[in-house]
Amino acid sequence: MINNNTKLNKGDYNTMDYGNNNNNEIKVNTYLPSMFGETAMLSMQYSYNKFSHTLFMNLSPVLAVTGDGKKQYNTNVKVMTSISTVKAVSLLKEIRKYGDNKEFSISVPMKNTLLCINRKINGDNVQCALSVYTRVGNEIDMSKSATYVFNNSDIIVDFSIENSTGVTISSPSEYDLFICMLEQLTKMPGSEHPSKVNKTVSDKFSKPSSSSNSYTMGSIDNEVPF
Repeated sequence: MINNNTKLNKGDYNTMDYGNNNNNEIKVNTYLPSMFGETAMLSMQYSYNKFSHTLFMNLSPVLAVTGDGKKQYNTNVKVMTSISTVKAVSLLKEIRKYGDNKEFSISVPMKNTLLCINRKINGDNVQCALSVYTRVGNEIDMSKSATYVFNNSDIIVDFSIENSTGVTISSPSEYDLFICMLEQLTKMPGSEHPSKVNKTVSDKFSKPSSSSNSYTMGSIDNEVPF
């Protein structure tokens, strides 16, 4: 515990061991809805550990189309990337600059991949896509890259039940869902804090006392970070 009278010597700043405390090795993966496109399948999951919050993305290309038109995806071929909370904030900031009615193409460089989000507009039709390019040095290996084109959904606005009339518009629903997933990723660190507080207090109350059969809250005061 550091207080105002504590004197730190050189090297004291690096004494915390992040890698060997097995009690803190908590990893949580949450699978998100998969998306199925004309050329690829997009699978995603949130991943949490004590170092980071991450959104993983995996693209699997179409392998074949059955006689009834159903697509089969080659899940043995995976073009993968991930985006951290910090980079998701930057990506969302740039996307918002374009509003809802402008085209854009924005790339986020990762260590071995390049994540690209683009939007094209043709009249009332909006088409959005996500591409993952594998990087080899300064070059792009197109044989290990893939693109997912987000599906749109038709909705009817100004609908009249009496006349069964309305205007059908195409909405970029899958793309909007993907943006919601990115936004949720940026909120995860803060949103987890209340539940962690509740769990800590609950664990303290349910901790058996070593001297009796009663339960004790324990020494929470000694665990504050200041």
